[in-house]
Amino acid sequence: MKPNSRFRVIALYGTLLFTNSVIFAQQRDAFPKVESIPVQADSRLEKDFRAEERVWAQRMLLKPARETWKGREWEPEATALMEAAFEQIEKEHQVTHPLAPLAGRFRELLKKAPDDPLLAVFAARALFGEKEEPSECVPLIEKIVALPKIPGAIEAMAHHLRWQVAATEVIDDMDDAQRRVSGRWLAAMTRSLSDASYDRDSWDVLVRHHVVALGLLEPSSTGPLESYSRMVEAAKIDDWAKLTLRGTTEVELAWMKRSSLWGNELSEAQVQGFAEHLKTARDYLGRASRLRPGRPEAASQMIRVSMGENVDLQELRAWFNRSVTAQFDYIPAYTGLLWAYRPRWGGDLQLMLAFGKACAETKRYDTKVPFMLMTSAADVTEEIGQPDPAFRHPQIQDAMEEMCRSYLRAASSAPPLTRHHLQSHAAMTAWLADEDKLAQEALDQAGPALHPMTHAMLNKMLMHERMMRAEIAADTGAYGEGIRTAANPKPKSTLEDIHAAFLKVDEKGLTPDALAYLHELRQMTGLTKAVEAGGWVDLRFHKHLTSFYQSERGDWQVDDEGVLVSHGTGHPRNRLILRVPVGKDIEVKGEIAFDVPESMPATSMGRGIGPMLCWTPGCDGGLLAMIYQHNATSACSRAYCTSSGVATSDVTFSLKEWNTFSIRKADGKLSYEVNGSPMVTSYDLERLQLEVEEGLIGFSAYRMPFGSTARIRNVSLRKIAASDLAPAPPPSSKSQPEARPSVAVSAPSTLPAGWWKWAILGVMLIIGIYLPRLISKEE
Repeated sequence: MKPNSRFRVIALYGTLLFTNSVIFAQQRDAFPKVESIPVQADSRLEKDFRAEERVWAQRMLLKPARETWKGREWEPEATALMEAAFEQIEKEHQVTHPLAPLAGRFRELLKKAPDDPLLAVFAARALFGEKEEPSECVPLIEKIVALPKIPGAIEAMAHHLRWQVAATEVIDDMDDAQRRVSGRWLAAMTRSLSDASYDRDSWDVLVRHHVVALGLLEPSSTGPLESYSRMVEAAKIDDWAKLTLRGTTEVELAWMKRSSLWGNELSEAQVQGFAEHLKTARDYLGRASRLRPGRPEAASQMIRVSMGENVDLQELRAWFNRSVTAQFDYIPAYTGLLWAYRPRWGGDLQLMLAFGKACAETKRYDTKVPFMLMTSAADVTEEIGQPDPAFRHPQIQDAMEEMCRSYLRAASSAPPLTRHHLQSHAAMTAWLADEDKLAQEALDQAGPALHPMTHAMLNKMLMHERMMRAEIAADTGAYGEGIRTAANPKPKSTLEDIHAAFLKVDEKGLTPDALAYLHELRQMTGLTKAVEAGGWVDLRFHKHLTSFYQSERGDWQVDDEGVLVSHGTGHPRNRLILRVPVGKDIEVKGEIAFDVPESMPATSMGRGIGPMLCWTPGCDGGLLAMIYQHNATSACSRAYCTSSGVATSDVTFSLKEWNTFSIRKADGKLSYEVNGSPMVTSYDLERLQLEVEEGLIGFSAYRMPFGSTARIRNVSLRKIAASDLAPAPPPSSKSQPEARPSVAVSAPSTLPAGWWKWAILGVMLIIGIYLPRLISKEE
């Protein structure tokens, strides 16, 4: 078997995730056959649409703008820059922020032409793409939407960007902000149906723009969508375009009527409204597809209709075939069918991977289609909670390797942003597929940092770049043969054997990176037993953070003094979760500090950080004990359950440079202190409606703005009983973190209390470590 350095640690309570993974692994031989993806040599591609879009932008946006620029000394510069922007969007259409390289040029041009709406909206896109930081682009957007008589298409672009930016802002209610933007965005789209935004030769572009928007909009009620549909019917556009847009609107109305509740929780009115809108959508979209079979949008939307109506899988696949026959790489059709293949909609996990494999077998590496194999494995990972059974499935592992190698070859002729994206995705996929040498080759090509889209994909699967780079280095031998051997234990090794192997590695001659990895793996494999033995155990942070899951788009680092630092990214929730189970009844203590410039505005309940208990690997339904900073000297704290939304009362306190915290949970009771003062004492967890009282621990940062940091140090944990819930003395606050000894790892002379729990945890750890071997490629 191939060596494996991936230590997948499963929490004791997480039996469901483990069971899903094992069942999936056991069923790997029942791999279904799916029909091939239709591939036609003359099929339209996304690049063809982008070329049409560029012609539309030159004719309908730039040409009238140049009329207003006549006589301005900056007109030649503005024209050249807009042409460069159109070209950049066309050639880099596979990446999220194609205009980022032009940010500097737009920044300089705005000094000369600050009030032109076309320049401003493209400048805002470039400036936001540069860092995904909102401070420069938001004023531009607000200026654009306040201008009178601008084309609806330009205003819609501005609102689209504002909708994206809202997800990164330090605001009280992101969802409410996006709903407000959605209303204005929809109004601009409605206006673009009849103003000078689109002409008869650009209705294909109009339909694509509107379909994309309708899939993102989150209006507060159905009224605006119903009004939009009536305006579409009255618009002077072709019938196929009307039917596509009205059908897509009906799909959105159907899902709004249904809500996101489980099927058994829906009211009769919700079920009826859902069915009625889907029926109308089927009529509109079916007619649109027959009128214009060369367009992919209507057939792709029919996948969502068929899924909602629970039709058989053959009809789903028939609509998919129609869509990709019209445009081979119309990705919404692929993602739509992959979602419909999930078990909750009547499909199964093996079918998802088989479909992904069929996508890879097209070998169309000039498109994103083969990458749907990676996407299918990531979606299966989301379902089962473990990446290895999906990415190392014996039926797809060879296809994974070929896909990665082929995209690396294709990257050599791709434009710069797309090249980096392909190399980064290839590195991530090869690593997850246990092709570490290939992963290292891709990393070497990708450079010192992965593409942001790869970061997002890793975070979706709760992993991060530092973990990936460290494990590749360990498994390829870059950290030395001693670490490589310890990281690839022999079959039937016990957890004690694995821990002992890491203890035996000679530290002499190791690089700092290798030494950090070694120390972290020693702690990781010995932590559970050390906690079960009783007494305080130090949790030290090491630079790779290999012991931690990471959710969403956080930026967690460890400084030279061993302090954990969360760098502000503006995103709502950034969580770092220890992936080692430490038992049910636990106390965690440590110190927290904020570094937020005074110039940064505060919100009523923004920017905070705190410890987490009872968390699943999927970051669902746990307990948070947050410290929210109001200003340099004031803060408040509360504990709450994320799944129920129930919280303890806010308690205000004076903020110090370093603030101690201690959170203790045992026998259904919670006690929580900050700076030695009780926030809650022996609080009944039933009041918080916490679903499970065991799980993983970690830390959560909330809406920390760009340019700010939160720091955590001197963290320790211990196993406790209900009698330990009395207030404990806080750790001493120091200007520098104290030096801490490594975790004690020698076995006690007698079995510790609760030895049977440790035994179960050990079994689960071994299963987590060796689960990948169940699905590795045969020798």
